[in-house]
Amino acid sequence: MREIILDTETTGLNYMGGDRIIEVGCVELINHISTGKNLQFYCSTSRKIGEDAKKIHGLTNEFLNKHLAFKEHLNNFFDFIKNDTLIIHNAEFDVGFLNNELKLIGAKSITNKIIDTMLLARKKLNTRITNLDHLYCHFIHWFDLAQIRDEPHESPIRREPLLYNIFDSKNEGIATGV
Repeated sequence: MREIILDTETTGLNYMGGDRIIEVGCVELINHISTGKNLQFYCSTSRKIGEDAKKIHGLTNEFLNKHLAFKEHLNNFFDFIKNDTLIIHNAEFDVGFLNNELKLIGAKSITNKIIDTMLLARKKLNTRITNLDHLYCHFIHWFDLAQIRDEPHESPIRREPLLYNIFDSKNEGIATGV
């Protein structure tokens, strides 16, 4: 079974207010295990990155100006995700932004099945606090076992496959591998 972990970075929190996607990261899983196949790209935008967003991801407009616009990545993006299940933390946010970008260029919306790890976390942990940093701290021993705690460029897209395995209902919350 092929699934795709997907994450985005944006200029801000409100695509309806004009914020745009500036980075997309995807990790391929086969039977819940990362294959090592990834897709990652940055997107240039004329939209100024908000200071709060910049504090989260550290990306600047100057850096992004060297990269292609989202529409230039479209074929590679759809070739990578195919029609496979997408695993996204806070899917409403990411899919909203993705579908907005697609709408702006006249492309079809995403229709893939989606698993939202934020909803899984709320259900499994019986909590409303489900941001990735909180979950990372809650499950830090799993990250130690997966040897990703001390990576120099620790990234949510790298952590998400492990979180998904922790919350995978078929495995009753037991990590199956990264």
